[in-house]
Parts: sequence; C-alpha cells; structure tokens
Amino acid sequence: MLAELASELPIGEVLPALVDSLEQAPNLVLRAPPGTGKTTVVPLAPLLHGSPWLGPKQRILVLEPRRLAARAAAVRLAANLCERVGDAVGYRTRLERRVGPNARVEVITTGVLLRRLQRDRALKGVAAVILDEFHERSVEADLALALCLDCQKRLRPDLRLVVMSATLGDDLAERLVRIMSSSARTTQSSQNGSGPTDSEGAESASGSEQSTSDADPAGGCRLLTCEGRMFPVRTKYLGAPGREHMDLEKAAAAAVMTALKESPSGDVLVFLPGAAEIRRTQQALVERVAKSVRVLPLYSALPLAQQDAAIRLDPEGARRVVLATSIAETSLTIEGVRAVVDSGLARVPVQDIASGLTRLATVAASLASADQRRGRAVLVLVLVLVLVLVLVLVLVLVLVLVLVLVLVLVLVLVHAVPAKRQGRTGPGVCYRLWSEAAHAKLAEASPPEILSADLAPLALQLASWREDQPDGVVPDLEWLDAPPAEGLERAVALLQSLGAVDANGCITPEGRSMAALGEHPRLARMVLTSARLRCEPLGCMLAALISEGDFLRGPTLAATADVWPRVRILLDPAGSPALQAALAPILKAAERLLQGLANERDTLADTLPNLDQAARQEAEVGTFRAVIESQLSTALPGVLIAVAYPERIAQRQSRGNRDRPGYMMANGASVRLPGAGDPLAGEDLLAVAAAGGLRGGGRSDSISLAAPLDAAALEEAAPQLLRSRARVFWAPGAKAVAGRHQRCIGEIILEEEPMEVSDEQALPVLIEALCGSGTGPLAALKLPDQALTFRQRGSGPNLEQKLQAAAALPDLSDAALAADVVSWLQPHLTGVRSLAQAQSLDWEGIFRSLLDEEQQRIVDDLAPAALQLPDGSAAAIDYSHDPPSVAKAPTAEESDPRVDPESLERDNDQDIDSLAEKTSFLRQVTNNINSEVSSQNRTLDNLGSSMGGVQIGLGAAATRFKRVFDDPKKKRNFFLVVGITAALFFLYLLVQHARKP
Repeated sequence: MLAELASELPIGEVLPALVDSLEQAPNLVLRAPPGTGKTTVVPLAPLLHGSPWLGPKQRILVLEPRRLAARAAAVRLAANLCERVGDAVGYRTRLERRVGPNARVEVITTGVLLRRLQRDRALKGVAAVILDEFHERSVEADLALALCLDCQKRLRPDLRLVVMSATLGDDLAERLVRIMSSSARTTQSSQNGSGPTDSEGAESASGSEQSTSDADPAGGCRLLTCEGRMFPVRTKYLGAPGREHMDLEKAAAAAVMTALKESPSGDVLVFLPGAAEIRRTQQALVERVAKSVRVLPLYSALPLAQQDAAIRLDPEGARRVVLATSIAETSLTIEGVRAVVDSGLARVPVQDIASGLTRLATVAASLASADQRRGRAVLVLVLVLVLVLVLVLVLVLVLVLVLVLVLVLVLVLVHAVPAKRQGRTGPGVCYRLWSEAAHAKLAEASPPEILSADLAPLALQLASWREDQPDGVVPDLEWLDAPPAEGLERAVALLQSLGAVDANGCITPEGRSMAALGEHPRLARMVLTSARLRCEPLGCMLAALISEGDFLRGPTLAATADVWPRVRILLDPAGSPALQAALAPILKAAERLLQGLANERDTLADTLPNLDQAARQEAEVGTFRAVIESQLSTALPGVLIAVAYPERIAQRQSRGNRDRPGYMMANGASVRLPGAGDPLAGEDLLAVAAAGGLRGGGRSDSISLAAPLDAAALEEAAPQLLRSRARVFWAPGAKAVAGRHQRCIGEIILEEEPMEVSDEQALPVLIEALCGSGTGPLAALKLPDQALTFRQRGSGPNLEQKLQAAAALPDLSDAALAADVVSWLQPHLTGVRSLAQAQSLDWEGIFRSLLDEEQQRIVDDLAPAALQLPDGSAAAIDYSHDPPSVAKAPTAEESDPRVDPESLERDNDQDIDSLAEKTSFLRQVTNNINSEVSSQNRTLDNLGSSMGGVQIGLGAAATRFKRVFDDPKKKRNFFLVVGITAALFFLYLLVQHARKP
C-alpha cells in the first residue's frame, strides 16, 4: 500500500532509502520542497512498511509548528489510510485532542511535546519523533530537538529522530547532520552495552540495530534530498510600494486585480505581514473584485472554521483570494492556488531590552521564504488523486469479482473531480512587491528565533529538565544555535523574580509547579497565585485572554485598555457569530487551564495546599461566571497581572496629557493609554499585561491591556514585590545631601518620608557632588586663593630638582587627588551636608595635612608664598606658571629707577635665585625700552617740520588708538612701532626724491 500511496508523489523516489536508513541508523534529515508529500506520506512509511524498530504498541509523534498545521496534517494522513481522525491517526494541540487508544501516528504541536518530555523524559511508548518544517527555527523547535537528542543519548538509544524541512540553507543541513550524528554515535555505544530502554519496543528493536558505517559515513545520521517535480513559475517584480499609510495594501490589491485578470482560473494567495494589513487589503478588494470572487483571510488568531474555509476549495467552485500571513508559507497546503502575490514582508517577535516588552517587528522576508511563497503558485491536486487511488484500492479489495466496474469508476473519479475543482496541474505566476535588485540583497535565510526572542519559557524548561545539574538552567545539550548568554541571563533574572528558580538558577518547588502547567512562566505564576488566593476561575480567564490574544482589535477595537469589559464579554458571549467564534478559543483555553490545575493537584500539592477544594469543583468556566464577575470588582485582576508582570507595574506621571496620561513602569520605561478618555486615565497605579507599538518620534509605547492596581492588596498578596529602601541623594536646589525613606516597586516610589543621613551615607554623595562636575577634584567648590596657592607651591615643577636633594612630597596634582579623594577627604567631612559647609572648611589646612611637618617646612622654604620687598611690603608669587612670577603689581616706589634690583636679590633667600634674576631682567628690559622710546621721540620731533600734515593725521589716529588700549605698556609699544615704521617710510620717500634729476 505504501508504494501505491507514494506513486504519484515525488517523495516516493526516496521512500526506500528513507525506510532503509531508519533501519540502519536512528537519525535522519530529509530535505524536500513543498508539495512532495513529506508531511502526508513519511509518517506513514514505517507503519505501512512494517519497520522492525516500530513496536506493535508504539507511536510515531509528528511535530508541526502550529495548531492549524497539526490539525490539517492529521486530516490528510487519516484520509490516506481511509480512516477517521482519531483512529490510527490522531492529533493533539493545546486546545484540542482527538487521539484514540489505538492511534499509531499522533500529530502534535511542539509545545505539547515539551510538556510530555517534562512528565515522561524517556518518551515511553514512542518509537520515533518527526520534526516537520524545521527550517522555521522557532525557539520551541530548537529546544525540542535538543531535548530529544538528550533523551536519545541518555535514556532512549532506540528512539528514532527525523528532521524534515522544505529548505535547509546556510549550511543548516550539514550542521543538523553533525549534531545528530554525534548523538547517534553515543546512542549506538550505549545500546551495545545496555540495549533499548523502552520496554514496549525492546523486543522489536533489539534485532534491528546494525552498524551504519558502510551506509552512513557520517556515523549515525543520513541526509536525504527529494528534488520534487514542480511546474514552472513565472516571476514578476512589480517594485516596492511607498511608505505612506495604505501604500502596501493598495499595491497588494492592485497586484491581485492583475493576477485575476491575467489568470482566468485558479485562486490567488497573497502574503502580507500581519492581520492589520490583511483586514485593510480585504476592505480594499471587496470593493473592486467581482461578486463571484471570495476574499478570505488566513492567520492564526482566526477561528478554526474560517481557517478551514481559506484552506479548502470553495464548495461552489468560486474563485478565491486568500490573504494570509507566513502561516501559509510551508506548513499548510492551500488547494487551488495558481497565482501568488508576495509583499516580501514578515512580522517576527523581537524583545526590546530597554523596555522589557516583546513587540512584533516588520522585516524583509529571506530568500528561502520568498522561494517558499513562490512555490505556492502551482495549482496541484495531488491530494485529490491520492485519495482517489486509495479509494480504488479499497474497492478492489472488497469487489474483486467486479474489477472491470471498479476501473470504470476510477476513470470517472479521476476526470470528474478535477474538472469540478479546476484541478489540472499547470504553471503559475508570482507577483513580487519589490524590485529584482532588492531581491539580490535579501538574506539567504531568516535568523533563528532563539537569538532574539523571549527565553523565559526555554530557561524554565531547561531548569526543569536537568534538576540535578549544579549549573541549573544551562544543561549540556546539543544546540544548533545555543541561546545567547545575555538573553538567558535576562530570562533567569525574570524566573528569579517570579520565584521559579533560586539564586543559583536551580528550579524551586514553585518552579516545578509552574513547569507542570505548561504555560509561559508569567501566566503560570498568575494561575498559581489565583489558586492561592482562591480565585482560580478569574486567574485562568485572564491567563487565557493574554495567551490567546485580545479579541477587541481591528474594526472592533475598544476605547479602553481595561481588562474588565473584556472579561465581561467573555462571561456573556452574546453578539455576532464572528465575535463568538473569536471568544471560543479563549474560553476553551481557560477551561483547559482550570482542568490542568485539577489534573496536576498531586504535583502542585506542596505549593497549593487548598487545591483539593478547587479540584473537586467542576472544571468549567461557565460554572464560575458569577464568581468571576464578583471578583472583577475587587483588586484581584490587578494583583494577578502584577505578579505575572512585576516590571510592568506602572505609576501615573504628573506631567503630560490629562486625558491620556503617561505612566512610568517599574523597569523605568514609559507607556501611555491607547486613547483619550480611557476610563483608566484616573488610576494612579496600573498593572500592565500588554503594551507595544512604538511609533517613533519619541512617543511612548501604547498600553493595550491593563487593570487598576491597589498597592495595599498587592503587598498583602505578593509582599516580595515591594521593598523599602533608604535613598540618599544630592538635592540640586538646596545644594545639600538629602535622605528619604521610600517604599518602592522597582523604579516606582509608592511613598516616602524624610530621614536623617549619617556621615557614612552622606560621604559618597557629598564627594560625588563636590568632585563629579568639572575637570578636576572639588570642581564644584570655589576654593580660597591660599588653598590653591599651597597646592601649586607643593606640586610646581620649579621644585622638582631641589626636592631631589630634600624630601619627596606627596603628589598634589588634580589627577592624584581625584584618584584617592575618599581617603584624604573623608576625615574632614564629618557633619558636612551642604555645599556651603564644605566651602567654609580650612582647605589650606586640609592640603597641609597631606604633608608632614618636615615636608611643610621644605615647601615654605623652597617655595614661599610671597616675596619680601626692601620697603617691608610683600609681593605674592604666582606659582601657576613656570617659572613663577610676582603676582602683585609694583607700587610707585617699586618703579623708582633708584631702587637697585640687585639689592633686592641679595636681601632674599638664595633658593629663589631664578625668580630674582627674572625680576632684574624684566626691570633692565623696561629701562632699555624707556631709553629707546625717548630716542625715537626726539627723531620724530626733528622730522615733524617736514611732515606737518601727515604728523597731524598720525596724531589723530594715535588718539583714536589710545582709546582702544588701556594698558600703558601696550600703548607705548604700539606707538613705538607705528612711529618707527612711518619714519622709515618717509625717509625712503625723501631719498627717492633726492635722486631724481
């Protein structure tokens, strides 16, 4: 039956090698493009072939990245066996379960596998795990592969692992083979010593293990490639749309109209980045396309009925335009598509480190994604043909005697069914909303999600997986791309704040309870707290609302971010069928969470002593509607959100728009309410569950889901979130040290009061205030001249040579004092709290105290503060320059030429010879200048008679310049230069005149 099933599919060419490889080695990597049949045939191959490693009661788990993909894959696999879903083939997602007791193939989402691994690390009863569409590289997929390899290495050497993907670029295939081969070699070594550990499959598996060295040089993992058979796809580059609002939607709508016109038959698949663009494009198309064309959205938040309608052909044969996100890129097969319009954009989650928020960023699709989308432009009805062939085989087995009649029936089905569905295969066309030049610049593949996403769920899974390891959340696993250290550190810090791991990163009893629920650690914390506060229904409802996404969005966007009206709608789900369909997944998720609390009562008994009472109650949200409604009016919603998102507790800021106030979160980030007039605008404290949508231009993120928060209720329910602190700071207005006793949540100050500040508390703040500004120590102080002069005397370069013969002095330079400011300044700041008190200190005495008595004497002898003049007066010496100079201006007596400079030199200490010599030199220069000026004045007088007019003009100019210069020396020198220059010039004119005949 396997051969007939795959005869019409490209995957049939590699099935023999695939089956043979899994019998020789435990691991396999399969690369096959969309439409080859890997999802619909490969999981059935071991079952139909009768592989010896597959025990009679063992199952094959098939991992799909999304719930919709898991459900669709199960339906197709069951159809290939001509059975109903739930018999031999079943599926299990977070919200649905259709698995019978005799199921052999179980299609599950990755999260379901991770939860199963935590409960049953040996995967008892499982013979193989197939990871489909692995190229999407979600965090959960990377973690699932790492844990499965660890399980295979340590516990299940007989476990088969198969990784399937449409594209494995950027050497991904080679890296997969490398790490899976390493695990397989360890597996074979363990198996030779102990044999398989799964009791249900031991008998069948023990005889099938063989050496893979001949068939598999890699040593345990083989890479198979299925090329596929695709009809040609024409590609048209339409250029990038503008960046204004609705430009993308208008360009997509225009491309759709072109596709409908150029392709007379077949459906059109449009790839857009998100639900908002899908809704806007749908509105633009409804007004332009013919009434016979149906425009259908397809994204993960839609109800299942709407998703199914977009996937399957229209029952009446109408043409369709399917507007989809990247969900339709690989993991789904949308029947009837002949043309693809690709926006070239995708929306990926990116964690903002500064705000702690995870927002969706719109990025350019990779080359691999573009090729995947382009490949959807071929109309293929292979699935219909396969179904027909299977039905024919069944009829042949039942009606052997009427073989001719059966063959006639086959011909009728093969020709009639495709005609109704426009089902002949044929070429397709892809319209790309970017240029061919831009296409050449696209990245080959999208980066793995593990490098940028929130790693808190991964960190909790790791902590729970290897509890016995001393390094807690960093077990020794085989990673394709290891989680970045910084992201993992942030995740561990969050888990510590939630109480899931201790200071060493090891899981706590609370953490084990959170891991048992299988939710994001934040939501698990919320649900466990609700059980402790005896409000489980409300906690499960809030967690489901946050997990499944806000249903009040798009055209039905509410005017408030308050969670209260949303829960009220969930409790009374009246309204349009579309709204009720949107509410159904949330209600189902809430019921599942409530049931999970009851099912895990043994695991949670240590942390939730009152859980038995909740477990005895009926696990249906409807039963608790009255209870939830009564709890909504209390502080419980805000408390439950706050314990899950402690860093997002937000306090209203005094400044800003009164109708749309700004809030500061506990992590310091700023947020705002979504619109003016929000009922939450009057709340001082909010517990924010969701925020994002940074628009640029300095605007804050917008709050999308929040609840009022009562600080007293939060302290009673979660006292660990509040802390008291003594804050000592510098008050710029008072220019003094101040202290406050504060009650805080992160950066939010709930209340504060003044406090006395001790010397020990004030010292670092005071020193920072005195030294923190400016280029040198004590820059904020205006130190007296005596203090500055002493520092200059003690550190001036004029002392260097003389001090070599005396004693070495401490370094009093700016750099040296700043480097050790605490040790020398602390003893003098006792009782000092303000700038004024600091300025009143004896700073010369403080600097002197840095020298001993002998060093002070040396400074006073070798670098005196002033120069004693013969008349008994003192001239201060300026040590800020080298050599030092007399800072005091000379008096009239000091300017008297009868005073002999040499006598001044003899009267002063011999140790300032250089200073006296400079003084004598300056006086001699002054006398020479005076003599030169007198001589030049006489020369100018002799020339005055011959230059009368010019002399008058020069005199007027000299008068004007005298008003500019105030310094007598500068004026004298200026006139000297001007006079000499003028005299030489006119002498030159006279000589030239005399030489003329």
